[in-house]
Amino acid sequence: MEGTLNQPYVALVNVYVGMALGALHFLLGRLLRVFGRSAAARHIADALFSVLLAGTVVVVFYHVSNFSFRLFYFAGMALGFGLYAAGIHPLVCRVLSLFSGPGKKRKKKSP
Repeated sequence: MEGTLNQPYVALVNVYVGMALGALHFLLGRLLRVFGRSAAARHIADALFSVLLAGTVVVVFYHVSNFSFRLFYFAGMALGFGLYAAGIHPLVCRVLSLFSGPGKKRKKKSP
């Protein structure tokens, strides 16, 4: 994509990619809780996330910008990840907790 008129749209694509990567990061964290917190599982989840992150960045840069790197591409991805982590993820967790039932209640610590 050539020109400067499309740069806001390219920035928004990168924000959405960052949000999707944030969702993937937290999904892998949930899967890690299911499969145990062993060092091997953590390393596998980190490696999988790194490979998917690199692949996504290459595909986005290829389709959106023909491999021209600009700072706002990375800033958009970081902004999207931050938006997901700070705003969308807590909201999704709260909504999912409504559907999962009351769950376990925490015991109060006695003094």
